[in-house]
Amino acid sequence: MASWNYTRLGASSKNNEEGIEQLLECLGVDIDNEYMTETGYISNNYRPKFEGNIDEEPDDLLEIYNLANELFDEVYIYYSWETGNNTSDYYKRHEEIYNPITKKINIGDAEYDYGSQEIFGENVYEVLKEKIEEEAKKQNIPIKWNSELIPSTEEFADFCDSFIANLGDLSTLGKRQEEENIPTDEEISQTLIEEIADKAEENGYIELLNAIKEKFNIVTEIINEENKIDKDKIIGKIYQGLIQPDTLNDSLKKDKDFILELAKVNSDALNYASEELKADKEVVLEAVKQNGDALEYASEELRADKEIVLEAVKQNGDALEYASEELRADKGIVLEAVKQNGDALEYASEELRADKEIVLEAVKQNGDALEYASEELRADKEFVLEAVKKDGSILEYASEELQANKEVVLEAVKQNGEALEYASEELRADKEAVLEAVKQSGYALKYASEELQEDKEVVLEAVKQRRRCI
Repeated sequence: MASWNYTRLGASSKNNEEGIEQLLECLGVDIDNEYMTETGYISNNYRPKFEGNIDEEPDDLLEIYNLANELFDEVYIYYSWETGNNTSDYYKRHEEIYNPITKKINIGDAEYDYGSQEIFGENVYEVLKEKIEEEAKKQNIPIKWNSELIPSTEEFADFCDSFIANLGDLSTLGKRQEEENIPTDEEISQTLIEEIADKAEENGYIELLNAIKEKFNIVTEIINEENKIDKDKIIGKIYQGLIQPDTLNDSLKKDKDFILELAKVNSDALNYASEELKADKEVVLEAVKQNGDALEYASEELRADKEIVLEAVKQNGDALEYASEELRADKGIVLEAVKQNGDALEYASEELRADKEIVLEAVKQNGDALEYASEELRADKEFVLEAVKKDGSILEYASEELQANKEVVLEAVKQNGEALEYASEELRADKEAVLEAVKQSGYALKYASEELQEDKEVVLEAVKQRRRCI
């Protein structure tokens, strides 16, 4: 068999896609691809397939296959490897060829050439192929294969479907002896089962844990002896960072009491809730009280609910970004938002970004918020004068005209000398303005004109304020 210089492992399960994905992750697969795959042209049965890189070759891939089949029905496992200097992907489907319950046989896949099927002993595919070709010749049906047991024409595919459907009991086809080729339950090592159970519990993989409990009677902290989920322990593990909320199963995402409790310890709880709970006012209120940004995940209707948005912006002003357009134009809502975070002004309506009361509250909380004010306000001398008295650095966002206004600049550098950086070139060469600036902060000297940086009086004032400035 080829050496495994690198490995990819993938799987699909008809009845439990969430569980099979969790099993792959517990096996160390870094899942990077998910898509719908056809399990055979006969059943025309599409299902999700997950695959990704795996660091080490599994000790016994057949044992893993058998474990997967014990846990989930109709499992398909795929792997690929690299041989020598040539890199080629081969997919070998590890499956129980004949299913005595469904009376079906699964063959081929239109997307892949599976190569040898010898892992199950006598090659069932070759025997079946011979029978198909023999009957096709009798009926003068053109035989057209793309690859192993994948018919390339519609006529031939229909013939294959019909022929196999009429074969009846296929359990002895190809002299396959199941007991010689498929491991028994006892051949699945207890170590592997316990290792998977430990990893599933660590990640909070409920679907996988339930399957392990049912098949192997392993009881974990999360799944108790009565086969009930211990929700408090799951929340505790999430709080400790031992379980990631995005691994929760669908039943927990729909559990209102669980999500309400989770919201108290995890700021992103609403992100993982079901769509129904994202539209539940009680749940969303609890979530935004803990984290205003949770408003992003609320339903459209609740993002237009004044009570909910108010709670959200009180906790985090930036949550205004996710409010409805109507509420971003509500003065009361916006005032609360900018009081909590001046930068929330960015998400206010155009009209309110020109409202002096709103903008003053914003710059009071964060001077940089002036950046989001209307051009009209940033050019309003009276308004900017009031603002720079509170935070001189606001001069950066004033209009060019006001950055060249000596009265405005003097007020700005008195509050913060380094606001001189945003003054016009002419005022950075104005001795009165520069003296005021260096008296407040010696470091402001670096923003003065070259001529004033060599002015004895200016330099002395700067040194008095801070010796290291030169």
